[in-house]
Amino acid sequence: MAALPLAPVGQFIVIAVFGLSALAQIGVSTTVLTALGAILVSAGALAFALAFGLGNRDVARAIGAGRFVRGAFSVGQTISVDGVRGEIEAIDQTGTRLRTASGTQVHVPNHVIMESVVEVHPEIT
Repeated sequence: MAALPLAPVGQFIVIAVFGLSALAQIGVSTTVLTALGAILVSAGALAFALAFGLGNRDVARAIGAGRFVRGAFSVGQTISVDGVRGEIEAIDQTGTRLRTASGTQVHVPNHVIMESVVEVHPEIT
């Protein structure tokens, strides 16, 4: 769906307001038209809010998972998640970076850590 340019939308609104004012001045009841306009504006606002909310669902999940992981784990801990064992090098907003025993860096999304069984390995001193 192509986005509507703002100028034609604004032009339509101005013409609609002038049309309603003209009808009211010549004695035509505009109550029904005003109610219909309010319903259309409300429906448009609801559609926009719904699209915005659903579009940001993944962002909200990543931020929430990031907060959880930063509170539950710390840099330097050794963990296993989804078959990957490694030491936590960094905890970012969206993912955690692990260094495996072979030296490979692995990026694990925080929501995977939050939704999986995580084994925390004790430090060997």
